[in-house]
Amino acid sequence: MKRLLYNENQYISFVKDKDFVTDGLFDLYLYKTVGDTELELLGLSDYYGLPDCKPYISLNVDLSVDELPLGEYLMELHYDGELYVRGLVEVYKAFPNPVGGSGTYKDAIIL
Repeated sequence: MKRLLYNENQYISFVKDKDFVTDGLFDLYLYKTVGDTELELLGLSDYYGLPDCKPYISLNVDLSVDELPLGEYLMELHYDGELYVRGLVEVYKAFPNPVGGSGTYKDAIIL
């Protein structure tokens, strides 16, 4: 599952397919799994410009413009109008601050 930070501008990466030859043809759709919220991000470009030496693409996902409710979303990435990958994305606000530092209890969280 991929994670996106609520109300932030960030990048999300995917493995690059050999058929990705023209940049700017990526469309990302997010559908809330519980509810009817949808977000379409159309005409996204690879941050690196699809060079042959990179095995992945990075797409800019700007959630600072659209206030998307927190929760789980079905994500679909389309390239040139065809579905490339489908998966789950969690839109989250922040992680609780860990206590501890290092050692056995470094991942302990006080709620």
